[in-house]
Amino acid sequence: MKGNARKWRWWAPSLLAGVALGLLLMTGIFSGPAAAVVPPYGMVCTEGTVIDEGPPRVVEFSLRATDGYISMTDGNSVYMWSYAVDGGPFQFPGPNLCVKEDDTVVVHLANDLPEPVSIMFPGQTAVHAGDDLSDPLAQPQFDPDLTSLTNSVPSGGDVTYSFKAEEPGTYLYHSGTSPHKQMQMGLVGALIIRPLMGDEFAYNDASTEFNPGLEFMLLLHEIDPDLHQAVELNKPYDITKLHFRYWTINGRSMLDTISPNGAPWFPSQPYAALMVVQPYDPESNPLPVLVRLLNAGLHNHPFHPHGSHELGIAQDGRLLKGPGGEDLAVERFTFSRTAGSGQTFDGLFRWADVEGWRPEGEPESGTQCSNSLDDDDDGKVNDGCPTSGILSPETGKQCKNATDDDFDGLVNDGCPADTKGETGAQCSDSLDDDNDGKVNDGCKQVGAAESGTQCDNAADDDGDSKVNDGCPKAPNPETGPQCSNDTDDDSDGKVNDGCPAGAIAPETDCDDDLDNDLDGKVNDGCPTAGADPIPVQLPGLQNLIFKDDVTVYGGSPYLGYQDELPVGVTSYNQCGEQYFPWHTHAVNEFQSFNEGFGGMGTLIAVFPPGGCP
Repeated sequence: MKGNARKWRWWAPSLLAGVALGLLLMTGIFSGPAAAVVPPYGMVCTEGTVIDEGPPRVVEFSLRATDGYISMTDGNSVYMWSYAVDGGPFQFPGPNLCVKEDDTVVVHLANDLPEPVSIMFPGQTAVHAGDDLSDPLAQPQFDPDLTSLTNSVPSGGDVTYSFKAEEPGTYLYHSGTSPHKQMQMGLVGALIIRPLMGDEFAYNDASTEFNPGLEFMLLLHEIDPDLHQAVELNKPYDITKLHFRYWTINGRSMLDTISPNGAPWFPSQPYAALMVVQPYDPESNPLPVLVRLLNAGLHNHPFHPHGSHELGIAQDGRLLKGPGGEDLAVERFTFSRTAGSGQTFDGLFRWADVEGWRPEGEPESGTQCSNSLDDDDDGKVNDGCPTSGILSPETGKQCKNATDDDFDGLVNDGCPADTKGETGAQCSDSLDDDNDGKVNDGCKQVGAAESGTQCDNAADDDGDSKVNDGCPKAPNPETGPQCSNDTDDDSDGKVNDGCPAGAIAPETDCDDDLDNDLDGKVNDGCPTAGADPIPVQLPGLQNLIFKDDVTVYGGSPYLGYQDELPVGVTSYNQCGEQYFPWHTHAVNEFQSFNEGFGGMGTLIAVFPPGGCP
């Protein structure tokens, strides 16, 4: 068993492709104002352009309906339509439009496709056909039959929509023109409205607070390649014969879903679906991650998280509350049992290390490094302790506190054994001011020996630079609390003479960082967390199978540990993190054109506390 991993590896992209990731932060992959720096994972927002600070603030987006190709895990490419930032590259799905509650949102749409298209904004009230909220409301189009559910734009033209972002939440936007065809071709995207309460909340409710650095989006979609080929070749297609062969999350199929945001080998599929967490801790990691799930397809999907249940807090942009404000959030095995077509869901997710299994004790640290004991019960003394002191040698006041200040296992190492002798007021304080174990050494000896009541005042009554000289030495030697105060309590010129080397060993006061038993060791004998192995027999390497000889498994079932793997197997595990699948429970959707395993699935990575070094 190898110990805690401390070796960094760049994040793994698609395992089947076997391509190593060379950059954690991608730049220039996304277009628009929010494209300066793209994180390797997590939801990527297109913020739009603020054209009026308001209030209300006016935010403008310029999109273009266009076409391009995406790559599938079986090596095929599929012709797609989608929305893209005007002037930017083709992408599927469309950009994530992120705004704030009460913003006036203006969306311009230009059309490069060969037929009329449009945008609908489900969940938004009073969508206007124009760039001002005083313009007429968007209306269904007839010619003479219904041709579009909202104002459309012909090929080569443009149209503008505007609305007030009234309700925070997660929403879809998609084509309202021949949606049975155009949504399937890829004219879909996500609209995120952030609450006035702050970006670290999903809604205007304290219970929806999440870690703002860990926000994830999963947009579900299906593809019938026969439909897409017919559209590409301008041939007719019978929509009643729709038969899906590919299922995607954020425009990718598993295992491509775990490649990073903006991966250059997916130029048209910029959004990752990999999620990351660290174990819940009430102090260091108290907040959950937020997962926004959107179903932009025609089919319902029983989407299921492994590792732990998620807490469903909202559906279709509305917080799950009762008529009296009752909290209706619920932990479930799947997102609202089934993610219905056109629905959106918000969930909070925590991963708790409930069992806390460890193959060995926690590495010793702090004051445990100065007691020469195996505090973590792993057969190693002071493992994990620095080989040299942080502040070695100790100096100044550190030389008087009987503490291992530099954590090198030695108390007051480096402190001077003697100086030129104490002088002045030091000759009257009954202290070992120069840390040489002698009180008032070097002070002048004049006058008669003190006696009587002079022996009770701790003063140099006879002016000979000796305090209480000639007084009886009682108690002698020093005992009890006198052994911990660095003072010549018995007036014999010696500090702590006669005190035992280990009066109360092992120590019981384990939180004071002091050498209470005066044996030169701090908190010796104090316990720490020991080993807690998994209580079942684990399979050997000969019982494991690694598809295509690649894996994200680190060789150890313990969080934060890595171990050996069979010869020839490549692991993309960074530091002993663990992976759990999130996927559809409709088995036919967990593949790509009859090739498994793939389809509508992704992973969540649980990293050890503090992440990788």
